[in-house]
Amino acid sequence: MKSPVCHIAFELKYSSIHEYAETSKFQDWEEDVEGCVATLEGAALLANAQMTIARLKGSDDAANRLKGSVRMTLRPVITLVKKRYETIDGSLSEPRLVEPLKALEDILLLNTA
Repeated sequence: MKSPVCHIAFELKYSSIHEYAETSKFQDWEEDVEGCVATLEGAALLANAQMTIARLKGSDDAANRLKGSVRMTLRPVITLVKKRYETIDGSLSEPRLVEPLKALEDILLLNTA
């Protein structure tokens, strides 16, 4: 069995590679529904990886920094999607976005609790 340090190193490497891939993949991702769905799903994967790292870290300070990074990543993504696709009654104009957006909002809620 690998030590927790190996798990943390792997998760950090995965997180940084995934973050780079997601930030460089799409420009104006919120304008295209497919790009929007892919970005929302990628942001959820990234947030989950960062939360896993935060749980594996021994220090509360380091874990809190990672949790803050998750919040800073998710809030603008959620805001952009809502700004672009939310209707007056609060529903989304594109049904394919409902599930991925809900997943991000749930991660954000769990992270701030």
